[in-house]
Parts: sequence; structure tokens; C-alpha cells
Amino acid sequence: MTLEDVFHNVSWILVSPVIDEVEGISSNFDSTEGSIAAQEDAIATLAECKAALTTWHAVVSEICGGDSNGDLPRQLPSLLDLTLRFDDVSEALTNDLAAVHEKCKALASSLYKLLEPVTTSVRLVRKPDSPLVSTDGHIVRLLHLSDLHARPSETSTGWKWRMYEDRFLERLKEYVAAEGKVDAIVFSGDISFSGQPREFAEASSILEKVRSALGANCPVLPTPGNHDVSRKVMRDKRKYRLQMMARLHEEHHSLTTFNEDANCDTRKFVKSSFKNYAEWAREVLKDLSDVKLGLLPGDYRTRISCGAIRIGVLSINSSICQLDSGDAEGRLVVAQKQFEELWDLKWLSENSFNIAITHHPASWLCGDSSSLLHSVFGDRLAKLAFHFSGHLHESLVDVAGLADQQKRYELRGHALFGSPNYHKWSGAKNKTEIRREFGFNVVEIVAHSENSPTHFRIVPFSAVPRRAIVPNYTSFELQHAEQVGTKWIKIDT
Repeated sequence: MTLEDVFHNVSWILVSPVIDEVEGISSNFDSTEGSIAAQEDAIATLAECKAALTTWHAVVSEICGGDSNGDLPRQLPSLLDLTLRFDDVSEALTNDLAAVHEKCKALASSLYKLLEPVTTSVRLVRKPDSPLVSTDGHIVRLLHLSDLHARPSETSTGWKWRMYEDRFLERLKEYVAAEGKVDAIVFSGDISFSGQPREFAEASSILEKVRSALGANCPVLPTPGNHDVSRKVMRDKRKYRLQMMARLHEEHHSLTTFNEDANCDTRKFVKSSFKNYAEWAREVLKDLSDVKLGLLPGDYRTRISCGAIRIGVLSINSSICQLDSGDAEGRLVVAQKQFEELWDLKWLSENSFNIAITHHPASWLCGDSSSLLHSVFGDRLAKLAFHFSGHLHESLVDVAGLADQQKRYELRGHALFGSPNYHKWSGAKNKTEIRREFGFNVVEIVAHSENSPTHFRIVPFSAVPRRAIVPNYTSFELQHAEQVGTKWIKIDT
């Protein structure tokens, strides 16, 4: 293990919890509200964080054979500077709560500098060679991205993305050089963090870099996720309307009204909630031909061509009942009218094959919506071969379809970026911390112009720690899962 490795691991072990605490204080005091007890708790937490940072400085100075910043392997914020920033936050907690949020952001930005890579050279694992399936078909390559949660670069999440971005783009370049061009980008939702225009602008900037890395202006095929809801609209129209949407799967009358009445309040509410997403998606889709928009923002169908292969694309907004935080598994609704607006068997049958995109996997829909989706997607005349989704931040391949139905493969994607862990609750007080990997998949499909696709494989890439001590954003290699990425799967129709 090199000196840089030791330095890096020690920094992550000691500094990461400090950043988490500072960001927690920032979130708790993003307004002028806050109890005296909460202020006192935050001040005590900051004192503990300062002590942890002093320990970090002593340890890394000892590792590097000295006792000053000048002996560290790169230029860092001084311990004095960081201590003063902690004092600034403590002072604001006592005298100026309105300033706490911004001062915490400034402190977090300084702390992130301690986690930047010691060296800019990162070894990337090459994908092992695997024999191509023997075929005279064309190989279609779809880059599957999901759950980016884009935020402006000055935010803490934006900082972390900058550490990740170069390696992500370099990995795309390596894939294209080794395997060939990517035909389209499937983006299965949560493009933004909270549905704000600045976040969608950041996502557009990232997608342009992705296209540049791929060396082609390939089409982007998005669908909205629950994070793409405008949280500002949620705050303005919160209680009653959110509760009504959350219960839509239980109330037959409300769902019937939603399907049949174009002017009903629930439909208007959904459209206003996704207004920012709709404006962004309109720009993304404008260069595609044969686009038909559907009932709700995010509902559309289109067709892309990959040589002689024509692929029909159907996007359905599955997030209409998850407009705020909270567990929605088994309670989500996809309305019948959403399918009726877009489902055209003649149009579908004219394509070599078709794909569907939703943010949520089918298992997250309520019973009636799940049955509807399986019935529609399973129609053999529809030639729907693949269903792309995201949301759970875990990569998975599954087969769906009853004995008399068209078999389809449900392809769930990694989160491209986001929180490295989340808490799963059982009851009101018991929680389990679950760690997640970031990554993306490339789906390679062997297809013929007239017939159904014959084979496919998933080439997954995930961000993992270079040293198995702590998960982090800066010291990882993007590698792929050999047991899946080298295996061609014969498509069972």
C-alpha cells in the first residue's frame, strides 16, 4: 500500500463522518427556525467534529513524517482555517440562524478538499474479452443511465459528482473504443434532485459531456422519476393534494375521474408538479422524429433507427403517486388512460422490437396497475422485448411474462450518482443502513431488421472502493461484473 493510499483511507475514515454531521446541521437549519435544544445539540456536535479533525491532522502529519501542512502530499486548507470555519458556524447558531445554512456549505466545501484524489492517475480495469455470439445480426448498444440526482456544482452533492465525473466519462470512452458506438441513451428517471430548472440545466451539461465521450450525438430517451417533481410546487400545494394522490390507488372513483376528466384537479396537479421536467424533456426530444406525447408529462412514444433496425420506445410516467418522500412500494398507479393515449399495435408491429421505460420497476405498482402493465406489455403483437427502470439504485435483470404472453426482460439500472447509503426502516425506531454502489449499464442486443432480437447481454460498470476500507467517491475503479458482462443470453419469446 502506498503513502497516498494510507493518506486517502485515513482521510475518509476520519473526515467523512464530519462532513455528514456538517451537512446534517445545514439541512436542519436551512431556515431561521430551530429550537434552543437543537441549537445546543448542533454546537456540541461541532465541538466533537473539531476534535475529530484535529485527530485527523495529527495522524496524517505523523504518516507523512512531519507536523505541518507543508509536509502533507498536497496543498490543503490549514487546520487553523478549518477551525475558524467551525467557529463561524457555532457563532451563527448562537446569534444568526439565517446564516447557518450558508456557513455550513462553506465549511463542507473546505472539508471536501481533504478528500480530493492525492494523484489524478486512476487505473481503470479493462473489460475482459468475451466471444461475440455467432450471428449475422446487428448489435444495438443502449447506454442505460438512471438516478443521477443532478444538482449545481456549488452544492455538496455537486462537489462529489465532480470527483466522480472524469472517471465515468473516461470509462465510456474506453468502452466505445473496445466495443463500438452506442446507439442511444436510455435515462430511467431521477434526472434531477428536486425538479428545479438549475438542476435540469446541470443534467443537460452532463449529458453533453456523455455524448462527447461517446463520440456521437446519440438520442437521449428519458422518463421522469419521483425526484423530478418540483419540490417547490409540493411546498406550495402540499397537504390535501399530496394525500389525495397517495391514495389514488385505493379510491376507484378518484382514479376513474383521473382517467376520464381532462380538467380534473388531480391531473392538473400532476402536470404542474412536472412542469419543469416537461420543459426540459421537450428540448431533449425535439430532434427526434415521430414523437407522440401522451396524457402526462413523461408519457411519449418515439422511434429510433440503428442501421436497418427500428426500435420503438414507450415512456410512461410511473411517479404520479410518489410526489413527496415516503415509502410508496406497492402503492403506485399507472393510469389506463396513459396507455390508451400511446398504445398502437400497428405502430408497434412496424418496429424490429420495442422497449418500455418507467422509473419504477413493475413490482412497485399497486395490484390493478401491475396487472394492467403486465397485460399490455405481454401482448405478443406488441413485440415489447425490454422494460428499463431504475429507482432502487441496484442493477438487476429479470424475466416477465406469463406462459401465453410475450416474454420481456426487465432491466433495472444502477444509480449513476447519489447518496452512498440509505436507511431502511422497520417500525418507527428501527433502521438499517444499507450501502449502495454507483454505476451504469450498457445493454448490447443482437437484432435483425424483420425478426425479434435473438440475444442480449448486460455490461455493468460500478464504482467500488480501491481499498476495501471505506466507500468513497474519489478512490475507486470503475469495473464491470464479469459473471454478467461476459454472458450472452438467448432471448426466450
